[in-house]
Amino acid sequence: MMLRYLSEHEESLENIVQGFENTADVKALNTWCFDYIEKHSIIERVDCNSLFEELSISDIMEKIVNHHEQVIELYIHIYSRVDIESAKTLLDTIKDIEENEIKRIVQSANRFSDM
Repeated sequence: MMLRYLSEHEESLENIVQGFENTADVKALNTWCFDYIEKHSIIERVDCNSLFEELSISDIMEKIVNHHEQVIELYIHIYSRVDIESAKTLLDTIKDIEENEIKRIVQSANRFSDM
């Protein structure tokens, strides 16, 4: 049940972020992403042998929160490189959505744990 919830949530978040792609300068954002990724491993490699189905809710949440925090760091980095106010507003909005969504995921996971 928890994995299904996370899957639906991640798909919803993906749709929100994709909606912003139409207003961003893709070439500039890609350049800053590559710059960031060269200096930071954006997503920690996950042990492919440990399936989420076999993990506890707390282990799953640790991995999910870690990944989202790394994405938030990327948004913060790109924000620091942008000069155009509309792009800063866009990135700030995406970062806020990401932060709020991860809080919501954690709250839901806590409710699942209590069940």
